[in-house]
Amino acid sequence: MGEYIRIETTQQYELNKLYANIGEYKGVFACVEIERRPADYLTTFEVVWRHK
Repeated sequence: MGEYIRIETTQQYELNKLYANIGEYKGVFACVEIERRPADYLTTFEVVWRHK
């Protein structure tokens, strides 16, 4: 099973799209889940590659 990170954000991401350097996390991440909330989004990314 892969490594996942979850962030609270007001920025809207797209599902199944790759992103580089999300906030304090450095690497490549795939957006796999977005939970809409009244004031923001709780977004889950699967780690594709992470800078250590």
